Amino acid sequence: MKIGCLGATLGLIVLGACGGPGSRKRLPAGYRLVQKDQFQALYGPDGRIVRLLYDRNHDDRAEGVIVYRPNGKAERGELDTDEDGAIDRWEYFRTDGTLERTDVDANRDGKVDSTDYPQ
Repeated sequence: MKIGCLGATLGLIVLGACGGPGSRKRLPAGYRLVQKDQFQALYGPDGRIVRLLYDRNHDDRAEGVIVYRPNGKAERGELDTDEDGAIDRWEYFRTDGTLERTDVDANRDGKVDSTDYPQ
């Protein structure tokens, strides 16, 4: 999956920020990072949420990431359902925020094993 340059940069900044105070990076101008308990939200210059991370077990590794569209609706979610540090579930959303499809890596090889299209 390709990620745009800004998306990749913001992803590294946000993931680096999960590692504690010593690993925080400087955000691009206008972006704001807010941490509360196990949640970390990245807001863009327009004040809208860009990305939300969820660290369920407080191990400084996100078990869930939601990337948002400019309209504030979810674009995709990436989940580490077994908490092994690797994404094993991807959820893709339509522009209206409804679920389009879910991909699952059931055997932990980093590849999609099944795809579900909700009715």
